[in-house]
Amino acid sequence: MRNFKRFLTLALAVVMVASMFAFGASAAQFTDVDENNEYLTKSVNLLNHIGVAKGTSDTTFGTEELVTREQMAAFIYRLMKRGNSVEGGANASRFTDLEDPTFFFMISWADSQGIIKGTSATTFEPKGSITLQDAYTMIVRALGYEKEESLPYPFGYIGVAEDKGVELDEGLSSDVSYTDALTRGDVAILLYNAFFAETGVAETKQVERELSDGSIVLETKTDYPTLAEKVYDVIEVEYQAVATPKYAFGEETETTSDLGYDAVLFDKVDGQDSDTVDAPAQFYADVKDLAIDGSADDYIMGHFNMFVTLDDDNDIDEILYAESLMTKKSVSDIKLETLTSNTKNSYYDGNSKYAKRLSGKAIVDGKDVYFYNAPYSYAKPTYGTKWDDAKKYNERNASNVKFIERAILGTDKDDHEYTFNFVDENMFVTYAAGDEVDDNCVADSETLVNVLKQVYTGGLYEAVVYDVDGDGLYDYINYMPYSFAFVDTDDDYNFYDNNDSGFVDDGGKPTVYTNEAVIEGESFKDEDLVLGYFDAAANYIKVAKVVEPVKATVSDIKTSTSTLTLSTGDKVSVKDAWKLVANFNAAADLAAVGYVVDNVDWDQLADANGKMEELLGAGSYDSDAAEFYVYGGAILFQDGIDNDITFDGKLIVVTEDEDGNWIETGSFNSATGEKTTYVYAWVDGALKWVAIDTDADVWPELKEANKETYLNKVGTYTVDSNGLYTIKLLGNAYDDKKMEEDSYIGINKDIADLDDDKDDSLQYLFENDGTSYLTKNVGKRFKTTGFNRDLVLDSKSIILIRNEYQDGEDTVVDFVQYSVNELTESIENSLTNVQVVVSNNVDYTNRENLVLYFAETSDGKEINIEGKTTTKSDRIVKMMNPKMNADKKYYYEYTVYNPYTGETETINGNKTDYGKSGASRYTYGDVVEINSTGLIEDKKDTKKGSALPNSADLYWIIDYDADSKVIEIAKLPTSQEEVDAIDNGTAKTIRLNVEDVVVSKANGGSGADMIKWGSFAKAAVADLGSDKKDFKATATWSKKDTDPLKTVYGKYIKAYIDIDWEDKNNHDALNDDTNCNGDANYVTIIVNSDEPTYRCDLK
Repeated sequence: MRNFKRFLTLALAVVMVASMFAFGASAAQFTDVDENNEYLTKSVNLLNHIGVAKGTSDTTFGTEELVTREQMAAFIYRLMKRGNSVEGGANASRFTDLEDPTFFFMISWADSQGIIKGTSATTFEPKGSITLQDAYTMIVRALGYEKEESLPYPFGYIGVAEDKGVELDEGLSSDVSYTDALTRGDVAILLYNAFFAETGVAETKQVERELSDGSIVLETKTDYPTLAEKVYDVIEVEYQAVATPKYAFGEETETTSDLGYDAVLFDKVDGQDSDTVDAPAQFYADVKDLAIDGSADDYIMGHFNMFVTLDDDNDIDEILYAESLMTKKSVSDIKLETLTSNTKNSYYDGNSKYAKRLSGKAIVDGKDVYFYNAPYSYAKPTYGTKWDDAKKYNERNASNVKFIERAILGTDKDDHEYTFNFVDENMFVTYAAGDEVDDNCVADSETLVNVLKQVYTGGLYEAVVYDVDGDGLYDYINYMPYSFAFVDTDDDYNFYDNNDSGFVDDGGKPTVYTNEAVIEGESFKDEDLVLGYFDAAANYIKVAKVVEPVKATVSDIKTSTSTLTLSTGDKVSVKDAWKLVANFNAAADLAAVGYVVDNVDWDQLADANGKMEELLGAGSYDSDAAEFYVYGGAILFQDGIDNDITFDGKLIVVTEDEDGNWIETGSFNSATGEKTTYVYAWVDGALKWVAIDTDADVWPELKEANKETYLNKVGTYTVDSNGLYTIKLLGNAYDDKKMEEDSYIGINKDIADLDDDKDDSLQYLFENDGTSYLTKNVGKRFKTTGFNRDLVLDSKSIILIRNEYQDGEDTVVDFVQYSVNELTESIENSLTNVQVVVSNNVDYTNRENLVLYFAETSDGKEINIEGKTTTKSDRIVKMMNPKMNADKKYYYEYTVYNPYTGETETINGNKTDYGKSGASRYTYGDVVEINSTGLIEDKKDTKKGSALPNSADLYWIIDYDADSKVIEIAKLPTSQEEVDAIDNGTAKTIRLNVEDVVVSKANGGSGADMIKWGSFAKAAVADLGSDKKDFKATATWSKKDTDPLKTVYGKYIKAYIDIDWEDKNNHDALNDDTNCNGDANYVTIIVNSDEPTYRCDLK
């Protein structure tokens, strides 16, 4: 279908060429022509312009009026006579029923030419309605397809039209049948198609052909000209728009802006076509004379079919008609397709746990598009003889879509003149002769993901696709992934001055200066956050959306899904913005996770948006209202929530781990160029190893020799871009190696400074290495030994105690943090190593505001605020979410499986002194205990094991005796050798009594996902000996890489088993009566996917 045709006049350089026909009314002026009916609109425009069918009035075409037979004869006469009309004259036809002399001459002509035959030898029925089959008959005769003998009426004429490719009914409603009467609108479409149809009269001519030796020979060529060519004496030439006022394309290096009018430069597409060889290779046109919609710039790269006549000098004399062939669409819903094969190599890295490779095909605006690996049916190329697979592959992929990008033309960005360059013409693989073609396109599949990253991740983008030549295949794609930025309209700075992206960091806000940029899309104002495409190299901004902030507080946190519920009721994702925008997306290493989008580790994105993760800390509950910039349910940016510890610096305490280690040297760090040193510390509410900057200009140095200086001393820290911590002790920090008094940078130790009655920001550090106590005075006022002023606790006060005590044979070391609402009474334990930071209370001389209280217990006893745990029972942790109660105490709410009932429960932890960013003590799959008050015991570590699919705490059930209710188990193997030992009976096994035991089954995905998202239900004791696949772990496997994958199952049932041993100190001991090593308290069968294949039955 022709997309867009216009009758036009044309300017050749500065010489204007006159039009063949005067312009009459256009379809736009006819109120009864539906502008949405593109085919009818262009048909009416053509026929009106060339004088074949005028309107019935200045404002109507008469679209729905029926056409009579005499009117149809007149239409065909005007079509064949270049728009001329002869009204009146004598009736020279054989028809005796003609009444209106207006049509006498034209009907007589049609009769003499054999175009009409009449309804009898002497009648024409001029007032009768013309039917589709009669119109077909007249037009086919007029085109010259009935010369030798008469064709059978009507289907002989219809058949000839179909055989010769004369598609007269293209664009006509499918509701119109051959016997239906036609309207003026229907006839307009038929005549429009006839204008471009080939005639049935052959023409021969001599044409030149150059031989391989350079000589020229004449050849006879037979052709069937179109009606436009034969009657209107035009040639059809294809041209491409290669320059406009703002753009140049291809080899053109200049725009047409200097010509002084809205000019288009056209290049002839095929200079070797013998039919058009005489047409000029290049010419200019004034867009206002082209009568096209929009501006000249809209048509850059587009091809046009032009119907022209030439003068004696082979310049264009007249242009009758022009047809824009280009289709250009802006899309944002590209669908990338994956391979349909199911072999190992159809997955990234040959691993079925990874994503399927892309096939090279995409659906764009409902049409197939290929980037690589196109089938023959896509472009249907012509193969040469004896071509190998490599050459055939290259040929059928020659028409694939190519990536282009906007680029500045020349060096002056202020001119705002552009070209479109190919991003990388060798982006996808081409093959040399004899190469083996990779059906899985391994390299190309990874290239396409990386090029269209935000398409692959479901992100935000805009792509403009171009079918420049109207062949139905998209030729180019201009892909524009979206980012977000705050805009600054300050005219002192230019957009293009700031690297290729145009981004600057303005106090943590990604910002772009918009001055001098070419900006398209939605309007905005200074300091708005806009979502769109930013290309400083091309000095171009496309604004898709202005994102308005939502001002709210945080009312709920779900760490399992990384979502917040805001006080507005909106549920928003903290982490998913990485999938949407290039600000974060660029940092995602998809290759590292086999291109499985949901497996991208947040840690990869830490430099880009790692601070966003702090929103999931419990401290977000306590923040004032903040501004959240949200799009697509994900937070792009937030301003106002600060999760740092409420202290002048971030709090860190270097300490020893359970093995007495506190500092270690790790592996080589390529970012720093040296080996990394780590220290063990309490920081951000958790104990962990952190990497430190050993070159920091802070003394004393953090090294093994200074263990006693640093161990269990409070400090503050900063973290650089390499993740290295710089630690400064609050009471022992210097910025000079000599560590003299004038280089001290720690907290003030002169208590006299606290006597200032105006400055409440003054701080003081008190230290006491002797035996101390923290005792309650009155209300929120406490005293500590050796400090003669009261400590006033408020919501910002932090009390942190290092508590070391014996729990049976175990030594427990824990850091216990209290808030003002939790420390309601004196701490009875004796304390030492007391370090206190207070701020000046300007209202009292004997009271100071407590900022930080740190100490160590010295009596070897557990700090007990709420009482000791007595009764315990097991639960399996499913989810952990931070919460804040009415007293603003931070605790964790656990969703757990009850292995005794098979049900899911929600239980709070009893530890209410978590820091604002403190991680939960337990994680997915941990088997934990609840205390006598019904709370999860997380004040201290009571973890009994893990039910995760690959946990060392799991067993294989290798046999079940239904009569004696005994199972034989072995530790879950971790290698093929261990599996072989179990199979051949050489592995150590355990016998357990399972009579009346509670059995449940956890069923779901792999890893932690099996616990997080899987199902949990009760099972029966008999199921422990079941051969049903429902009770066994699964994997996908193929014997060879080329074989289809199939599902295989674990050799044995896998389970977490809580055991009451016959002798807890000797697990080999047997009961004399049962001959068992113990009793099973409960059994939880673990049914997961992605089981290692060595544990599976591969037969």
